[in-house]
Amino acid sequence: MLKKWTLYLKNEAVKKIFIIFIILLLGIAFITPYFFNYIQHRNGVQITDRLLDLLPTYDLSILIFIIIWFEILFVLVNGFMNPRILIRFITAYTLTTLSRFLCIIITNLDPPIGIVELKDPFLSTFFTHSSSIIIDKDLFFSGHTSTGILIYLCLINKNQKKILFILNLILMFSLLIQHIHYTIDIVGGIMVAYLIYFTINRFYLNKILKDLP
Repeated sequence: MLKKWTLYLKNEAVKKIFIIFIILLLGIAFITPYFFNYIQHRNGVQITDRLLDLLPTYDLSILIFIIIWFEILFVLVNGFMNPRILIRFITAYTLTTLSRFLCIIITNLDPPIGIVELKDPFLSTFFTHSSSIIIDKDLFFSGHTSTGILIYLCLINKNQKKILFILNLILMFSLLIQHIHYTIDIVGGIMVAYLIYFTINRFYLNKILKDLP
């Protein structure tokens, strides 16, 4: 593992990626509480969602919490063992998060009728610096969905990908059951994650990583 990392970090392009995207991630971490405080105080619009209208409403916060944090730890562990995975994930996740912020500003939605507050002390504290403030207007597109899809795409092992595929289906269905997101938020998260992942790999990362193990 250490030999792999030494080899990767000797590559100037890879070093630039790490520096640039770590700086961007730190910048995102700094502005996130201010951003979510801003969107939470806007007046948005509710949209009609026939699928949500058909679904029962339950609090699945614990299940959602377990799945998303398991997936994040899973990709980080795999990423430290294989730098290729971590590079792809950090790059795609950063660009997807920036795209999500932009989409949230543009769409300006109010949460669905019947929403049940998502209880995630880690994310709540990160988003607002306080676990007591509710954030429910970060709608289009779903960050849980896009993150889960990116993790699935970044993994290499086929058996691991099968597990992540099933977990992501459960995650997305749980978000709908809890009425945290509209259906379009889930679909948007899938589409944006795929678009960003395949675009940056085809036009940039594949060229940089092609001679590395």
